[in-house]
Amino acid sequence: MPHDRVIPVVDEGLGNSAYLVDLGDGRALVVDVSRDLRAVHDAAAKRGLTVAFAADTHLHADFLSGAHQLADYFAATYKALGVIPSQKKLVLERFFDDTGGMQLVVHSPFGGRVNRSLGLALRKKFCRTFDF
Repeated sequence: MPHDRVIPVVDEGLGNSAYLVDLGDGRALVVDVSRDLRAVHDAAAKRGLTVAFAADTHLHADFLSGAHQLADYFAATYKALGVIPSQKKLVLERFFDDTGGMQLVVHSPFGGRVNRSLGLALRKKFCRTFDF
């Protein structure tokens, strides 16, 4: 496997690394993920990957794995949306908040910057098209 497909995700605070492995089909395996999933999520989003698998190689008392937390996150996402957002499956959620304002949420693996920009652009298009 080429080395550029194994991406280290270093947690400076804990002094350990997780590894994101690009499986070549848009999915990734994360190895030894810490409980703070943000860095792994950001690394996957930056490369357009969806985390599909997790593995732990050193379960012991001084390392708290995030693999169960990652599984819980995906299970909750699937339960709420009926699908796991991926590069090929975006989920758009429209709702009205307590003040009556329309909100649009984009669920995708692309990260907050892309999701926010895409959501704002689509919201503007909806407002113009449907005269909101």
